Amino acid sequence: MSQSVSVSIVIPTFRRNDGLKNAVESILAMSDASLETAEIVIADNSPEAGAEGIVKQLAPNSRVPIIYVSEPTPGVSNARNAGLASANSRIIAFIDDDETAQNGWLDALLSAHTTLDAAVVFGPVETVLPAEAPEAHKEYLEDFFSREGPDQTQIIDTAFGCGNALLDLDRIAPCLDKDAPFFAKIANETGGEDDYLFARVEKGGETFGWAHNAVVDEHVPASRAHLGYTLKRAFAYGQGPSTNCWRNSKGVDLPRLIMWMIIGTGQFIVYGVIALVMFAVRYPKRAFMLDKAIRGLGKPLWFPPFEFKFYGDLSKKKKTTQHAPS
Repeated sequence: MSQSVSVSIVIPTFRRNDGLKNAVESILAMSDASLETAEIVIADNSPEAGAEGIVKQLAPNSRVPIIYVSEPTPGVSNARNAGLASANSRIIAFIDDDETAQNGWLDALLSAHTTLDAAVVFGPVETVLPAEAPEAHKEYLEDFFSREGPDQTQIIDTAFGCGNALLDLDRIAPCLDKDAPFFAKIANETGGEDDYLFARVEKGGETFGWAHNAVVDEHVPASRAHLGYTLKRAFAYGQGPSTNCWRNSKGVDLPRLIMWMIIGTGQFIVYGVIALVMFAVRYPKRAFMLDKAIRGLGKPLWFPPFEFKFYGDLSKKKKTTQHAPS
C-alpha cells in the first residue's frame, strides 16, 4: 500500500460515461486540501470497458492520480469489490457515477471520520431533477432521490447507502468477508449490497457517523424521474427486511421473517386504501402514500419471481418503461 495515499475515491460505473465525467470533474474542481493525498479509482463494470476512454481523456491533466480498473462481469457488488481491490488506502470515499461532489465534500467526510471516530460516515444527497420531471410529483421525486439527516455532524444509529459514504476498511474488516466485502451472490443484480454490508458492520459493534456538510448532488435522468421507476425501487427497498432475514449469515431468521411479512401486509392494506382516496381527490402528496403502500407490499413478496434486477443487464438496447398514472 502506498503510504502517500490517504484516501481513495472509488467511483463504480456502468455505461454512464457522461455522468462519470461529470463526477470526476466535480472532484477535480474542489479546493479540498485532502485531494493532495487522494486518488480516484474508476471501477468500470461494462464488459466492453466503455469508461476507459473517459479515464484516458481526464488522467493526463489531472492533479489527482486516476486509476482505471475493468471488472467485465456485470454486477453492482462486483464493481464495488473491484474498486476496493485496486485502492491504495484503507480509507474509501464512495461516490456514484450519477453524482457530483460539492466543494468541501471530501474534507468534510474525513473530518467527520476523525472527529466522530466512526467506522463509516455518510453525507447528504441533494436531488437535481430533469426538466421533464412531472410537475405533480416533483416534491416526491426530490424526496425519493435525496438523503437527509441531522443538521450537524454526529453519530447516527442507522446506515444509508454507499453513494456518498466513507468507509474505514481497517475498522470494518473483521465484520466482512476479506476477498469480497460486497456480497456478489446476494446482491449483484438486485442491489442492496450496501445494506448487507452495513448490517454486518452494525452487528460487529462499529459506529456510523453523519457529516452534514459533505454534500453531493444526484442528477436524475428523465428515464428515472417518474413513478414507474421509483415505485419499483420502493418495492425493492421494502423487500430488504424480509430478504435480510432469509439470507441471515447465521441461518434463516424465520420468526422475524414472518413478522416482517405480516407488518408489510398490514402496511399495504392501510396505506393502499389511503393512497387510493388521495389519488381519487388528486391530493398533492398522494405519491408519498403510494410509495409507503408499495414498500409494505415488498415485505411479503420478497421472494422470486418478485425480485427486481436493476443491475447487471448486458442488453445495450434501451427498454421502454411504462409510467405509472399520475
